[in-house]
Amino acid sequence: MRSAFLMVGLAACSSSAPSSSLSPPPPPSIAQFVPATTTSVAAWRPTDIPVLSFLDSANPEMFECWRALEEKLVVGYQVFSRPGASFTILEGDLPRSDVENCVGEALLYNQLSTGEVHRDGDLTVVETKLGTVYAAWRGRYVVVGSRNDVTTALAATALPVWTEASAELPGKDGFARTAGVAIGTDLMFAGLLGVATTRWKIVIELPSRGWPAKKMIKSGADALERFGEEQARIAERKKQGLPPEEPAAAPTPPPRDPVFGGSVEIRYATAADATRAGQALAQGKFAFELEQNLAAALSRLPQSITGSTLIIHFDQAKFAGVELEKLQAWMARMQAATAR
Repeated sequence: MRSAFLMVGLAACSSSAPSSSLSPPPPPSIAQFVPATTTSVAAWRPTDIPVLSFLDSANPEMFECWRALEEKLVVGYQVFSRPGASFTILEGDLPRSDVENCVGEALLYNQLSTGEVHRDGDLTVVETKLGTVYAAWRGRYVVVGSRNDVTTALAATALPVWTEASAELPGKDGFARTAGVAIGTDLMFAGLLGVATTRWKIVIELPSRGWPAKKMIKSGADALERFGEEQARIAERKKQGLPPEEPAAAPTPPPRDPVFGGSVEIRYATAADATRAGQALAQGKFAFELEQNLAAALSRLPQSITGSTLIIHFDQAKFAGVELEKLQAWMARMQAATAR
């Protein structure tokens, strides 16, 4: 957001100043990597980037170089297009050689890759058990995804709709309480309330939790040494007739206060459409049948209308009694309705 405002400010100043062929180019924006086929863009606090959260949970140990790279991240972006495809953009001080050297070793240790990392022209290629991943560097941005996604992103031009959207996404100083923000132009919420939309925005509020604590490993040799020590410890416990691992500590009880909250802003063509959608929500008149508890929870969410935008506020407490599986089924049905 700050970089976008800076671009506007520079443009305003330049209109009254003498032109110069030596003027510096405007600051980069992720809009330059967003293809025309995009349906939504999300910005995540580094500690809440979905793919990193998955990788961080894979093992209680972590390479020091991996954590060092994580700590250099500023923002993680996801760019979505139909039918459910997406790629990632990482922003931060992420030198290509450092990333290549660390990723191969770390993924091999976590048994997610053969450790093979090579270059194919402008692209870095990582072979993983989940498929081949490609990456390209453009200044402070690293575009990560399939070959087609990465090459398409590099060939994209900044469209006004995504330039506007990227200006609303939080920068490095915007994540104190915000875990993620997503902005989309698809009809996901039209499929729920039966009123055509022009744009939507979801903000997820969640206190920062920091990076998860890990046992740090310096290198592959260090990992092998620790593995040997662990096997010796297990063997000694077996001799003593003890189970391989110490009994797990009692789980920490979940907090009583709401864990997450946020808002949904749905933009319509007219204020009348926004009012009609708000009434449908409050009355539980959804475009398709919902599980009873979920329908009741949605209809009770606080809402307001500003111009042609319906704003809905939520937190975890508002969904008491809603089963996770049914909430996931609802999201899947919304996505299916959008894809039609």
